[in-house]
Amino acid sequence: METLNNNYRVFDKASGAALSTLSIDTFWAPAGAAGPFDPKVLYDPYNDRWIVCAVSGAGTSSSSVLIGVSLTGNPEGSYFLFRVTADPGGVNWADFPTIGFNKNWVAINVNMFSISTGSSVGSKCLVADYAQLRSGALVDMFFSGTGFCSSPAVTTSSRRRRGGPNGPRSTASSTGGATGRRPGSRRAGTTRQSGGAYPPSRPPNPGGRRPERCEARPPRADPARPRGRAADGEMGRRR
Repeated sequence: METLNNNYRVFDKASGAALSTLSIDTFWAPAGAAGPFDPKVLYDPYNDRWIVCAVSGAGTSSSSVLIGVSLTGNPEGSYFLFRVTADPGGVNWADFPTIGFNKNWVAINVNMFSISTGSSVGSKCLVADYAQLRSGALVDMFFSGTGFCSSPAVTTSSRRRRGGPNGPRSTASSTGGATGRRPGSRRAGTTRQSGGAYPPSRPPNPGGRRPERCEARPPRADPARPRGRAADGEMGRRR
């Protein structure tokens, strides 16, 4: 699947032949996006889903971050799509989204610019509960961004855990729905969920176990060897 500023196009993996083409405006229309641009797409091999994002409303108070996920592993199928207002105060607008995810969260970092002056005012990061997103609900929260044009990491693992124990709370207004070749499948809106901040000040440490680490240890003397000779150094094992 290829996403461009004009079209979304799906290719046959074996032959490279184009299977379908859909304009970016048509793709994001169910979310109420006006003038979407800078689309990104990632594939999640563990949940067999396509994760998409973009931004819309460049230079205006209606600037929004767009986020969505496919209902199945078919990139030509239906999607849950949502639009989140980039700045509820209407002072700044969002540009150039970058996206990452793990088994718990989807994160989208955007550059923020002043509508009146056009100058950079930093960045913001939208974090959404991934499990809720796959079910058709958006539970999200904005955090301070990770820097200009920086991208959240992609962790394609079904085990690795990151983020707070309960996930972010929804604070931004959003609209959304499902779209694709199967019309009529819609579930929209934003829910609220109490929970800790993401990311936490420290990685979670369930059960009080010592964190994993790998460190070099200095050589130690071996009593069985002649004086003046030391055993080979060893690397600390991952605990």
